[in-house]
Amino acid sequence: MLDREGIIDLVGKIRNGEGNDDDINNWLQTIKESVAYSDVFNIVIRNREGLNIEQIVDRLLNNQSFKL
Repeated sequence: MLDREGIIDLVGKIRNGEGNDDDINNWLQTIKESVAYSDVFNIVIRNREGLNIEQIVDRLLNNQSFKL
């Protein structure tokens, strides 16, 4: 399970276009395993709200209370 800084690192890599498709899928899976946010792909990849990397991570982490 990643801490906030680890998630920021992976989200940054994804948002900056680093890695190949397998890397990105693995990073997204790692993030999913670390947060309770139900739609990691859309908030990280599509980001229609124009959030920066830290805002994305804060959004992901603020949903921890809903983890089942």
